[in-house]
Amino acid sequence: MDTTLALFLACYVVLLAITAWGHREIRAFLDGTPAIADSQALERFKQVARHNMYGALVQIPLGIVGLLAGLGLVVRHGLVGLAWVLAANGLLYALAKQMKALELRARSLPASSTELQRQHQHIGEVWVKRPLPDF
Repeated sequence: MDTTLALFLACYVVLLAITAWGHREIRAFLDGTPAIADSQALERFKQVARHNMYGALVQIPLGIVGLLAGLGLVVRHGLVGLAWVLAANGLLYALAKQMKALELRARSLPASSTELQRQHQHIGEVWVKRPLPDF
C-alpha cells in the first residue's frame, strides 16, 4: 500500500471513530436525559461536553495531517486520489452534520430551575466557544 494512502486512511479512520464515538455519547445522553432536571443531569451534560471538546482537540492535528495526505493522494494518483479524498470527507461531513444537530439538542434542553438553566447555558457556550472545558 502506498504510504500516502496509508497515512490518509489512518487519519480518517481515527477522525471517523472519534466523531462516531462522540455522536453515540451525545445520543445516549439525550436518550436518557430529556431535561436538565437535577445536578446529576447537569454533571452528565458536563461529561459529554468535556469528552467532545477533547475529541475535537485531537481531531484538529489529525485533520491537518489528513488534509496534507489527501493533497498528496491527489497529486500522486490524480482522479483516483481525488475519489478517496471526496469519499472520506463526504462520510466525515455527513456524520459531523448529524452530530452538530445532536449537540444543538443537548445544548437546548430545558432545565427545571433558573440556576440549572444558567449553568447549562454556560457549559453550552464554553463547549462552542472555547477549546478547553473550564466548568
